[in-house]
Amino acid sequence: MEGNNCFIFGNKIVPGIFFERGNELKFKRNQIIYYPGQLLEGILIVTEGRVENFIYSSNGNSKIFFIFGPGSIIGETNIFGNVLNPVYYKASDNAKALYVSRNTLVDILKTDYTAVEFLMESMAKKIVTFYYQTQDLTFGEAETRVCNTLIQLARYYGEKNSDNTVSLNIKITHQFLSDILGINRTTASKIAISLKKRNLIDVKSGKYIITDIDKLSAYNKAITE
Repeated sequence: MEGNNCFIFGNKIVPGIFFERGNELKFKRNQIIYYPGQLLEGILIVTEGRVENFIYSSNGNSKIFFIFGPGSIIGETNIFGNVLNPVYYKASDNAKALYVSRNTLVDILKTDYTAVEFLMESMAKKIVTFYYQTQDLTFGEAETRVCNTLIQLARYYGEKNSDNTVSLNIKITHQFLSDILGINRTTASKIAISLKKRNLIDVKSGKYIITDIDKLSAYNKAITE
């Protein structure tokens, strides 16, 4: 399920009309953008940086659902469903986004089919992603989920080095893996150490490095069969 269970959004060209009709907002790293229980009155389209959404459990543990990179939409399911926002949204680093009010968005969708496709693709991908996340949480082993996550991060935030290794240009900690996969920190730490011992990953100067993404994918496939 490497290609389907993708929790990272973005890397898509934003139709120009949103730049024409939207207002640019700036967010500082770790700034909370939306809180649970808010009624959203428009959408955000991330243009720079990253935003993540998450929830807290009653005992203070967090679960990250998605990472929104440039080109991704926040809030469209809430405003069209007329439901309260159920999660926190936080800027993972300094970020910029276009704010488009609901009324403006409706006007845009009446006249611009490219904008309609852009919005529908975002909503459809989120629905499918939730399906695969549920399947992973129900049936997937923790090690497989860690491997899937690292492979996806390499595709979106990876930088290929001269020795064919891939450096991940996003801060990853054992706590991050725990939060996004719904596993405890100790399990995430043990799996990362195991992958390092197998020479599938390395950590240098606080950055994760995939030593050979093909071997990591092959290993991931082998442990799921």
